[in-house]
Amino acid sequence: MKTLESITTSLEVSKKLDKALKSAGIKVEPLFWWLEYVEYQRNSNKEIYYWGIYRESEGIICNEYRNKVPALTASEIGEILKKYEMECIWFEEKNSWGCYQTCKPECFYSDTEADSRALMLCYLIDSQLLKK
Repeated sequence: MKTLESITTSLEVSKKLDKALKSAGIKVEPLFWWLEYVEYQRNSNKEIYYWGIYRESEGIICNEYRNKVPALTASEIGEILKKYEMECIWFEEKNSWGCYQTCKPECFYSDTEADSRALMLCYLIDSQLLKK
């Protein structure tokens, strides 16, 4: 069984992608979110911050989170990239996923397909190659 972490963008890549999407004015409505919560430890008087992935209905409604960033799936990113002749395949020799445009040399490798696609999307936005 796959975990949410294996089908969505990692927290690090999600933060980078969120910044890029906002700078490009692209709005997304993801199925999952990375949410940062704060937990107060009474016996030690400390606040503990932690991140977790949640569905829209599991924690966002209560507004008890501190920060949130979209945790996009490979399919959600694929919808944004569908007009760019992208390939995302498993590279056995690199033991990772790679996302590339069929007519360009850039390839972005990662442990998950979602992260690989997200890094390509960040590259397209940062290079101003993404057309709305």
